[in-house]
Amino acid sequence: MKKYIALLIVFFAYSLNAMDLEKVLKLTNSNGYFPENAEYVAFPKLCTEKSCFYLVLVSHVLPNNHGVKRLAVFSNTYKYLGVYSGLNDAPVKVVGDALLFPYADEELGTRIVFKGINPPKSAYLDGEHFEFEKP
Repeated sequence: MKKYIALLIVFFAYSLNAMDLEKVLKLTNSNGYFPENAEYVAFPKLCTEKSCFYLVLVSHVLPNNHGVKRLAVFSNTYKYLGVYSGLNDAPVKVVGDALLFPYADEELGTRIVFKGINPPKSAYLDGEHFEFEKP
């Protein structure tokens, strides 16, 4: 925990990049969700009218050869807020206050829309609900 706090303090001195987010996730390794051998992809900062968020897709393969995708969410002050687990596909891009996914049917969910100062409690994507898991 001390390493995590010290690393976050350092982040205030310069801008955050994908490598830095990866280091924070690996240090915290909340619930074992962020292993060393995972692939980490950071998205551009997503801002609402009240706050901004940093998003990192974490993809890895479990020992049983099952692929796992998680979307880690950080606050504007780089605090790890939680994760959406079990995503079927990787997001495509950030547009305004939304993270878009490669789905065509709007009724079945194509995006996670961020409003206010907290991430949405759940996301509806491609006909499935994904709950936001806090640490």
